[in-house]
Amino acid sequence: MGRQKGGLLLHGMSDSPYSLRHIGKSLHERGMRVIGLRLPGHGTAPSGLKYFDWKDMEAAVNLAVQHLKGEVGDLPLYLIGYSNGGALAVHYGGESLRNPEIPRVDRIVLLSPAVGVTPAAALAIWQRRLSFVLGMEPLAWNGISPEYDPFKYVSFAVNAGVQVHDLTVEIKKDLADLKRRGLLEEYPPVLAFQSIVDATVSTPALIDVLFRELPENGHELVLFDINRTGRIESLVKKDPYPAIHSKVPRRTSSRPGRH
Repeated sequence: MGRQKGGLLLHGMSDSPYSLRHIGKSLHERGMRVIGLRLPGHGTAPSGLKYFDWKDMEAAVNLAVQHLKGEVGDLPLYLIGYSNGGALAVHYGGESLRNPEIPRVDRIVLLSPAVGVTPAAALAIWQRRLSFVLGMEPLAWNGISPEYDPFKYVSFAVNAGVQVHDLTVEIKKDLADLKRRGLLEEYPPVLAFQSIVDATVSTPALIDVLFRELPENGHELVLFDINRTGRIESLVKKDPYPAIHSKVPRRTSSRPGRH
């Protein structure tokens, strides 16, 4: 078989490449050269998440893209990122516009990307600081449980949440800098899938931080509503749909969600 277009799969925080295996297999069957990157600190033991830094993951993504670019040449190259992997993909897209030494990609596909995190997730940084100051090992973990899930760690180190938060802060800086430089016009087309309600990542942040800043260039955001059950809908304190709906830009398009 000759050269193929390439796809780099980036898994979520505490996950493993296995979590995106079915997507990778489907893309491969359609003629794509696929790499499922194991990010630093993942896929071994949960303790690997205690001391790593988001820049370690950034470096791994850079190496993987360069390797894949060498295999596909001038054929299209895509980044597909889930949750924290989506944040890394967004960050790479911006960094590739500023750094000519790393290859640019042709499209970025995001699945529940961690462009912003919920306030509860952002508090992880204070828990980690307390664990260092007080020397209390249990504070370094949000939970320690038997490891049985092949897709991800069941235990979760507080530092993992801190690194996601720090990466979201960096993304905001990235986009502001690209806007000042007039480089957002060159940002690769983004296709994102996001549920309106998410327990970890922030849907409003995806709209406000990323899509509201991106100029029209084939970007598309697909929003899913929650699964509604009439018997329990009355128990929902506040319907999230109106707030999200008000943030979606009103743009003329033949397809809802086009940007």
